[in-house]
Amino acid sequence: DILKLDMQFVCNETGKPEVQSILGDIVAMGHRLHLGIVAEGAETRGQVDRLKDAGCDYVQGYFFAKPMPLDQFEAHWKARGYACVPPEEK
Repeated sequence: DILKLDMQFVCNETGKPEVQSILGDIVAMGHRLHLGIVAEGAETRGQVDRLKDAGCDYVQGYFFAKPMPLDQFEAHWKARGYACVPPEEK
């Protein structure tokens, strides 16, 4: 199971100490409940770093790539040296 942090929470001044503290508390609570934590909406390296520092397991957003069709995603992913495994092969 996953706890997903909304992009509005991620984008709203994650660098402020009080926001970082709240983020850390939410992540810790999720981990105590054995949930993976995914933060959406990361657009800068600073946001990604702060989310990782807070303990997020996954980060998604335009920093990595904009939404794209599956065929473009596969090419994008493979160009970076990753393999794409169809769901039926998992």
